[in-house]
Amino acid sequence: MKRIIVVPETSDYELDVSHEGIVYINAKLGTPHFDKWDARYLAPYWIKEGGANRVYHITDVAQDANGMTTITLGNSFVLDKVWSGMGNARRFEYHPLEAFGFTEIEPGLLKRVHEYADSIANSEPSLPKQVSEYADSIIPDSERVWPQFFLTKVIGSEDLPDLEILTLPSSSLPLAVPNLRELERIILSREVEEFNTIGGSMVDERGADTCRAALQQVILDAAVREELPWNPEKTERYANQVFVSYPIPVMNSPISGLSLSQMVTSAGSGAAFMVAFPHHTLGNITLYFMMIGGTRIVLGAADGISAGLRQGLTQIILRWMGVPKNEANPKKTKSKKS
Repeated sequence: MKRIIVVPETSDYELDVSHEGIVYINAKLGTPHFDKWDARYLAPYWIKEGGANRVYHITDVAQDANGMTTITLGNSFVLDKVWSGMGNARRFEYHPLEAFGFTEIEPGLLKRVHEYADSIANSEPSLPKQVSEYADSIIPDSERVWPQFFLTKVIGSEDLPDLEILTLPSSSLPLAVPNLRELERIILSREVEEFNTIGGSMVDERGADTCRAALQQVILDAAVREELPWNPEKTERYANQVFVSYPIPVMNSPISGLSLSQMVTSAGSGAAFMVAFPHHTLGNITLYFMMIGGTRIVLGAADGISAGLRQGLTQIILRWMGVPKNEANPKKTKSKKS
């Protein structure tokens, strides 16, 4: 049985995870046994937030003379809600991969399981993902299992920023936003209040050129923000390399594993538009929303995607895939004073 090692983390190590793709386990916490537990994935458990929001593939493990374990992370997969099933947040634990609602297709590539398995961790009723047409019509929205999306991380060199690419499955849900123009209206009209935009571009539908230009612009913006050396030729080569040769997973799709360039060629169409949103320490951040055929994609620098997911991007993604507004924008509740 494949397992996930769940490691408690504080906000002090957020950049190590999001930028460096590394998790450290101090010798005082013990020595993890990855082979014994068949732990091939890791979930950082953010103590302040009270849970884990991503699962990462483990690509390398090293231990120094002092017993410090360094874990290198690869592809990550975003959970549709925070997982809070840790028994003791002071030490790492092992949990079944299915407890997070995933099954492994191949090493480093996960797929959402048909049986929603969060009940193992969160004591909530599980429901089949695939049900009959009649049963589907009577299940309340709050109990449905909504589409899952992948997050692929591209690690840049020392003078090039890391990128993250969110790929969403094609959606036939009745409420799915059908095109980028409608999504643009939803975002820029502040219909999703949590995502506070300060501007955006018009939808561009020039296919491969648009998608490649979006990728290059994200790299340039991140390089300026991170004060990296100015080298437009190297930036362009980096963008082309990612565009042409980097495999992108797409759930339940024959185009899964193709590069962005191959996806545009196969689909025969591609469109994108840019949105900028503010961040209190990073400054203004740009993200690109793209559609290649029926595949929905969010493209940004690693710091931008991470910041966006904490500032309402998740709600936009769920709306885009057809999750009802009351589910995509849950009402905020205030705790009662005792």
